[in-house]
Amino acid sequence: MNFFCTKKVLKHVVVCEEIQVDYNSLFSWYCNIVELQDSYRVIFVHERTYYPLVLEGVCEVELRNLEWLWQQALLTATKLQGLDDYHVAMYLDFSHKQHLYIHKTTSRKVLGVMQQYMRSAQNMRTWEIDLNSKLVINVSLDLAENPVKKDGRYVIPRQAVECDLLTFDPSFKKSGFLC
Repeated sequence: MNFFCTKKVLKHVVVCEEIQVDYNSLFSWYCNIVELQDSYRVIFVHERTYYPLVLEGVCEVELRNLEWLWQQALLTATKLQGLDDYHVAMYLDFSHKQHLYIHKTTSRKVLGVMQQYMRSAQNMRTWEIDLNSKLVINVSLDLAENPVKKDGRYVIPRQAVECDLLTFDPSFKKSGFLC
């Protein structure tokens, strides 16, 4: 499990000095934060599918547990989008069993998409927030439905992550064979 974090996030978490050279992008998420008056806005973006999770009202103490924040947001978002609970649970269970690596960001493409998501989120007028997971429901779900350019073609992040989840096989630790 890899979290690639911006410098702003790295100030709040313990960094793993060990670099995992051969990692699976299925278990790699990018993370950034925006400081608000008394809390933080957090965005997670899946490296492979560009699937976004936007959280609001995260306090400094909660930032230290990125994995828990991510899991709660992913569970809430996938449930609201009607993605298969079994496959989501299998993915989360497998990711939880892996060693957690926290690194600085490496992909400028993902960072660009993340900045695009942050700008889009700021332009949305109303925010519907799930109080348990702090997921900004309407923003996350709306961004997941908007096409994003990836490797010269447009993908819809929700469809891409759904395909990854449905074809995920923990015995092979890979997915996306059928997509």
